[in-house]
Amino acid sequence: MMRLKSLIGLGLLLVLALGALSYYWQFKQLEQATYKELQAVNELKTKQLNHWLSERRADAKVLAENTIFIELVEASFKDAAARTRLKNRLGLFLDAKGYGQISLHEFNGDLLINAGDKFKHLPTVTQNQFEGLRFQYQPMFTDIFIDDHGYRHLGMLMPIWSESNVYQPLAVLVFHIDPRDFIDPLMLTWPSLLPSPQSLLVRFDQAGMFAQTPVQVKEGLQYRHTPLEGYQGLRKQKELGLKSSQLGCQNEKGQAIWIYCNSLETPRWSVISQVEKAALLAPLVWQSFLMALVFGMMLLSLGVLVYQRAKVREREVLDSLKVAASVFDNTGEGIMLTNADCKIEMVNNAFCELLGYQASEVLGKTPDILRSGRHDQDFYQSMWHTIQKTGHWRGEIWNRKKNGELIAEWLSIASLNNQQGEVTHYVGVFADISKLKHSEQKLDYLSHHDPLTGLANRRLLNVHIQQALSHHSRRPAMGEHLAVLMLDIDRFKAINDSYGHALGDELLVEVSKVLQHGRRKTDTVARIGADEFTLVLDELQHPEDAARIASQLIRDLASPIKLSNGSELSLGVTVGITLLKDPAISGEQLIQQADTALYQAKIEGRGGFLFFEPHMTRQAQERLIMESQLKQALKQDQFEVFYQPQVDVRSRQIISAEALVRWHHPELGMVSPSYFIPICEEIGLIIELGELVLNKVLVQGAEWLAQGAPRRMLAVNVAALQWQQSDFVDKVERVLKQTGYPAELLELELTESGLMRHEEQAIEAMQRLRKLGVHIAMDDFGTGYSSLIYLRNLPLSKLKIDKQFIDEVVTDLKSQQLAKIIIKMAHNLGFKVIAEGVENSAQLAWLVEQGCDSYQGFLCSPPVRAQDFIKLNSCQGH
Repeated sequence: MMRLKSLIGLGLLLVLALGALSYYWQFKQLEQATYKELQAVNELKTKQLNHWLSERRADAKVLAENTIFIELVEASFKDAAARTRLKNRLGLFLDAKGYGQISLHEFNGDLLINAGDKFKHLPTVTQNQFEGLRFQYQPMFTDIFIDDHGYRHLGMLMPIWSESNVYQPLAVLVFHIDPRDFIDPLMLTWPSLLPSPQSLLVRFDQAGMFAQTPVQVKEGLQYRHTPLEGYQGLRKQKELGLKSSQLGCQNEKGQAIWIYCNSLETPRWSVISQVEKAALLAPLVWQSFLMALVFGMMLLSLGVLVYQRAKVREREVLDSLKVAASVFDNTGEGIMLTNADCKIEMVNNAFCELLGYQASEVLGKTPDILRSGRHDQDFYQSMWHTIQKTGHWRGEIWNRKKNGELIAEWLSIASLNNQQGEVTHYVGVFADISKLKHSEQKLDYLSHHDPLTGLANRRLLNVHIQQALSHHSRRPAMGEHLAVLMLDIDRFKAINDSYGHALGDELLVEVSKVLQHGRRKTDTVARIGADEFTLVLDELQHPEDAARIASQLIRDLASPIKLSNGSELSLGVTVGITLLKDPAISGEQLIQQADTALYQAKIEGRGGFLFFEPHMTRQAQERLIMESQLKQALKQDQFEVFYQPQVDVRSRQIISAEALVRWHHPELGMVSPSYFIPICEEIGLIIELGELVLNKVLVQGAEWLAQGAPRRMLAVNVAALQWQQSDFVDKVERVLKQTGYPAELLELELTESGLMRHEEQAIEAMQRLRKLGVHIAMDDFGTGYSSLIYLRNLPLSKLKIDKQFIDEVVTDLKSQQLAKIIIKMAHNLGFKVIAEGVENSAQLAWLVEQGCDSYQGFLCSPPVRAQDFIKLNSCQGH
């Protein structure tokens, strides 16, 4: 009996021992699994919260470190318009980022700008932290608190520093953040089925541990102002400086808990995830009791033990899978898993939502379907080289959605390896940063452009001037002049005071349109002050072109500008001009020279222009006056045609004459053609002048024939611009018909440069003229670069040897040889040859010896008036 009792006692002891061992083993398994889950959830929330805080800091620094924004803040202390622009910029940022409110305060707390209407006051707790910003250059967060009006706040403070004061911030940006938008939901959600889990954002300081987010109690959620009781073990570990830890301790209700704690990047904040031990251990006690009860039944007990172990293992696996699945499907970041061959095996919901694909549409395909086309092959090769070398890659990338839209992503790629170190999978995690990129682009545009007119600001102006200067490493030649014009609206302040700033701004916009009209791609128009504009004009043909443009702008702005209120204003403007003379000068010096010229122009009288170099002003004004007088001369018929005889070298008879235009200036007298003809060519008057001369010559020739004068051919010069007109031949034919002058007595003299352009069209036009009976001569032959093959195809009647060959034909061997070649070549091609500029008998004798056909020059007669030419029967010089 005793033995039986002993056996029974021993059996009971064994049952109790087995029950205790079973309970201890399960306890350890449960503790380990619970800590793993607490750690996984806590680290996920810590990562998301750190990422969210980093984005908020980046928002603050984007504004506070922007030079244009700082300048606007400085100007807003005195300028209401600057405050309005500053508020608009903060409003744009507020809409893009979704803050509750953004306000700008002076360092003493006074409100400067308020973007958003959620709060009408600055909490005392927030203002009290301003003093801590005195030597702060990074964003600073307040604790989450409830203000006097019952609102919960999280404030982010960012000092704005001015370069002129390094002892105190210029102002303070306050970003008002509602914790309910992100932090509270993040802490209150739990991605598993653990009983009574809870996550809290807490703050540790000398006064204790404070909850920043709602605490779950029986009555629901509760906000705590006082330190949380309990948590002694956790507080001791924090005092030792541990950033993360797991432990068991008691909560403020005295209940035993398992807890995992992780510190945030913000020093005083931590995330704790906890679960009550009693709720987890209750099932273990019951399981251990059952195991002890059935220990006597060895098979049943063994089966129960195996079953219990299997169930616990299954629960661990299921719980882990649930946590992973919840994180995978509920995270806001897109996730893509591929095999080692980069074939997509799995994507999450965020991937589908961000890119617009269904999972079935991408499974089995490669990530190449997402390529945007904005990155070249070198980009992807560099990315995969980094992955293969380090196992991961992180950076900014552009991809394409299913609908074709581009999306900017911050992408992280990591390779997954098996136990043998072989790559089995790649996982990519990305976040949509398109809004941030758009905001960056908008801020970059605002930093380089005037927000009112859209013109370049001073910063972009300096860039364009430096680019223009880089093309001018040597002194300017024809077509390479660079000019800077500084333009100021006369008495603009009076206009602003009379009509108001809104209409003043409207007027500035209209002025900017006038300044931009007609500008080329190489030109830059900038607004650098309230009513100051700068023009950079590159590749000008002549320095005087800058004055012509300035004069045109003065005239254009003098025309009435109609405003929205019905008013019409005519503006007076003053312009200062400088030209690039020294390639080593800086852009700032050029602007300063133009500004100096503008200042001097205002002193001498508003409403005009002035060059930095005074003689340039005189030259430009004289040139503009001369251009105006030439136009007037055409209207008033101040041009007269003179005629220079052309003589046959054998018979010495006058056989023809060249018509040469002269200008009778009412004040200057006779003006040399060498002065006014180039000007007419540059400003386009040469076409009208050429038509006038042709008409005068044919009318005069017809009168001579009617009077019984000898039939002499009349030669008329044709400018390159005239010849390039598509209807030139039609005009000649029309004048011949109108005047009745015989076409066979008309000779048109064309230059080499005019004939060499548009070869096929030139030959066609010459053939039409020849059919009319008109003769064609090539003027100044030998001074250009004519192709002999091209010359062979031209239906010419005469070549004219340029005067520079004739001047030294008697004394210079090279001139002789060239003249001989021209005469011989012309005769071989069937052309007549005439020499111009013959001034002495020796030159004429040499030409006769070489077989030249005719000549003209002072040896016979200078150009004379029509009434004098008709009286000539022989040469005056013979």
